[in-house]
Amino acid sequence: AISGSAPTALGRGSAMSKVQPDGCGGKGATAAPLHALVVAQAFPPLLKNAGGVAKRYLALCSALIDGLGWRVTLVTPVDVTASGEKDVDRWLQSGSLTHVPVRALKVTTDDGEACTLDILSLRNMCTFLSLMRGKCDACFTDDIPFRLVAFLLARGMGVPTVTTTHTDATRLKSYKGCAMKLAWRMHVGSAHYATVHASVSRVFADIMHSSYRVPVQAVWPPMLWSDTFRRPPCEYAERAATLRASWLSQLGVEPRAVLLYAGRWSAEKRIHLLVEALPETCALVLVGDSTSDYADHVEGLRGPNVLPLRRTLHAEELRCAYAAADLFVSASDFETLGNVVVESFCAGTPVAVQPAQGHLEFVEDGKNSYFVDFGDAETARKRLRAIV
Repeated sequence: AISGSAPTALGRGSAMSKVQPDGCGGKGATAAPLHALVVAQAFPPLLKNAGGVAKRYLALCSALIDGLGWRVTLVTPVDVTASGEKDVDRWLQSGSLTHVPVRALKVTTDDGEACTLDILSLRNMCTFLSLMRGKCDACFTDDIPFRLVAFLLARGMGVPTVTTTHTDATRLKSYKGCAMKLAWRMHVGSAHYATVHASVSRVFADIMHSSYRVPVQAVWPPMLWSDTFRRPPCEYAERAATLRASWLSQLGVEPRAVLLYAGRWSAEKRIHLLVEALPETCALVLVGDSTSDYADHVEGLRGPNVLPLRRTLHAEELRCAYAAADLFVSASDFETLGNVVVESFCAGTPVAVQPAQGHLEFVEDGKNSYFVDFGDAETARKRLRAIV
């Protein structure tokens, strides 16, 4: 139980249920489509440092537009016309999605470059006010710095808000100094002013409630951001075999098993621990990118049985990569959910992950996948040998 009651799926048993009139969005509905304002600093085209978050808000738009028949105004500094997503192009052409570009700040930290929505900009605040004064039935926001401003503006206009805390800033390299720590506390505390505060997993919801005493009324379901992950694994068998052969050709070895890591190359992911724990009879393929110095370090980990591939994969490529591997691995103790676990499961590939944070949400050790403590290289190596 969180804040006296268990978190619910958004729109059912939550404060947001009041904005959905009976019959709206269903067959035979005569009411005008409801209108959502989605304020997100991450959206496709995928950014090197925000891939998972960008996918989440793509999935949200899909649920609102195609699932519920809502109209969506997307407020983001990202050029969504260059997303490369067919659904986004279709929504823009039909008018069900309207993009309102806003100013952003480019910030460089120890974790790399980040593009944050500048909610304190006078021009951006005027834009929010104008949009909320129109017909707006709900406002969704991501982990925007100073998101309290958006909550207060929405409250003044009588617009319910749903905000999501999906990043644990305390695990970032840049989390140091009084200013950063105070800003994080204020950011989490601002959840008190949202109509619904959501988390991406029950595990992280418990952490936020116990650590910061903030209410968490809802938990997002796992986001399958592309229909590609809903297709049966057999459809990708041939392409996966071709991709695997390409990996082995580049490695020049025939390993007992191929292990895969796919995701952001940043320090909190602890990718170097995967290399240290790699059994000598296995190969490790590392796919991803970021703008941090750590990404340069990962790229330099090339070895006889380690293959770093520095690039961002799209859905089809990612699905093939999961299917081409025998085991997905992650040493991260940072995840608030870990979308890659769900994506790997969709491809029929088990995972071996650090037993921490969001990894605890769906992984059952020895049943559907495995827990491995990568903090001890020798112990992790023995565990991986036993698994493969």
